[in-house]
Amino acid sequence: MKIYPTLTLILAAFISGSATADAFKQKGYFKDGKRNRIVSVELLKSQYSRSEVIKWAERTPNTTGRITQVYFYQRGGVIPSDGLTVDATSVWNAQEMLYEMRGLSKWRYAYVTMINGSTQFIDCEADPRNDFCRTK
Repeated sequence: MKIYPTLTLILAAFISGSATADAFKQKGYFKDGKRNRIVSVELLKSQYSRSEVIKWAERTPNTTGRITQVYFYQRGGVIPSDGLTVDATSVWNAQEMLYEMRGLSKWRYAYVTMINGSTQFIDCEADPRNDFCRTK
């Protein structure tokens, strides 16, 4: 059986994308009335490259001119789910809950899309004092 180069590339991309998707599990999602978002994600592998995390985070919906924050937690941690921020009235209120609520695990990575469209990747293990990392 002859496999054509283009078909090989398509299959490789599909398999690679599927393996990446299987390494993450979305646990929580919050969107306020202005379309700002917060997403919590469980890391299902023990090791990740920066590019794997960014690739997954970039697929998170984002509205132009709004903030999207994606927080990646180690497997088995206490991770906020959809119901956790049900009482939040804004993304700022939901974010405060994530930073202050007792018992939640610290996240490993944060990926933020700012209002101006710029993005920031934060490795909270390497830079624990970064404002986007939970300190408690």
